[in-house]
Amino acid sequence: MKPKMTKKTKFIFIYAASLMIVLAAASLIIARVSEKKYGGSVSRNLSGDEIETIFLELNEEEEEAGLSREEPKEHVEEALDTSPEAKEQRGSLEEELKSIEGLSLEHGTGYIFIGDSRFVHMNDVCKISDVENLFMVAKVGEGYSWFSKDALKQVKRIVGTGLFPKWKLVICLGINDLGNQSKYLEKYGQLKEEYDISLVSVNPITSYGTLTNPQIEEFNRGLEKAGLPYIDTYRLLMVTGYATTDGLHYNGDTTRKIYDGIRLGLRDEDPSRLTADPKEVLDQSGLSKKKSLQREIIAENKYVPRPSPTPSANLQTPAPQTAPEAPKTEQQPPEMDQALLDALYGTNPGGEPEPPPEEESHRDEEEEEDEEDEEE
Repeated sequence: MKPKMTKKTKFIFIYAASLMIVLAAASLIIARVSEKKYGGSVSRNLSGDEIETIFLELNEEEEEAGLSREEPKEHVEEALDTSPEAKEQRGSLEEELKSIEGLSLEHGTGYIFIGDSRFVHMNDVCKISDVENLFMVAKVGEGYSWFSKDALKQVKRIVGTGLFPKWKLVICLGINDLGNQSKYLEKYGQLKEEYDISLVSVNPITSYGTLTNPQIEEFNRGLEKAGLPYIDTYRLLMVTGYATTDGLHYNGDTTRKIYDGIRLGLRDEDPSRLTADPKEVLDQSGLSKKKSLQREIIAENKYVPRPSPTPSANLQTPAPQTAPEAPKTEQQPPEMDQALLDALYGTNPGGEPEPPPEEESHRDEEEEEDEEDEEE
């Protein structure tokens, strides 16, 4: 007689069978779709184009569903002086920056911007060297040595073209070698007899190694006393705020603010330096000459990482010296206080039983008495 299935057993059986049928149908559908779209099984490796197509379709589906994936944001550190004095100055400085929007440096003067990586980045952001009367002489990671040997030679080549009747040097150097302050000041003192110079402050950091803003401020105090026009973009950034991407270099907005601050400082020296309608000065030949020379200087100043020093082929590298091994000595157990030993083990810490106390003996006395009797 066959056992009858209970209602509960029948339900479980039907549920399991239905689930298997659904899974099988789903697998078949996936396989068919894969074969139709990608020409094979889903288990095969997809090409880069196929993967890109999948992600594009996913993005479209996400957009239709109102979903979005944000791109990773650039790491930015922001800083702002929150002192009462800075708050009072902030509004007026921001108004001054707005006042020069749409204004350009007049084209009757050739301006030569001289700096380090911060000016290199400024040229990338603000396209300074694209303007007919603006030149950029800047190199990543450099300071006084490059300035005195290479940069000034490039300046002479630019001025030697005679493209403009007047020239203005705008110099911002020192962040890479704050310790050369006295050398910079001495060189600037020599150059002011030959060139019209404006010094731009070394600008603040957020955090970069052992470099600190007080060190930068000390360097800038020397620039202020150099007897040359001084453009204080350091204070501009501290009051209105700034942002760095690595603690030392600025993001695009801060870089543009520095350039605006420089133009503002040049206007304060001479209001005629900024104009809303700059008149082009160079003809086609002069413009071509300017562009060609600027390309040459940018190529010369292209950053090339310095190679690590390598030993000469004629020199033998000495074998590494190792310290002589110390003679091996048998490690002795640490000494213990005798009072502690006595308390733990008694007066015989060796573990052997204490010898019994000697009994008093009168044997020697008796022998002495016998010897005295014999002598008598």
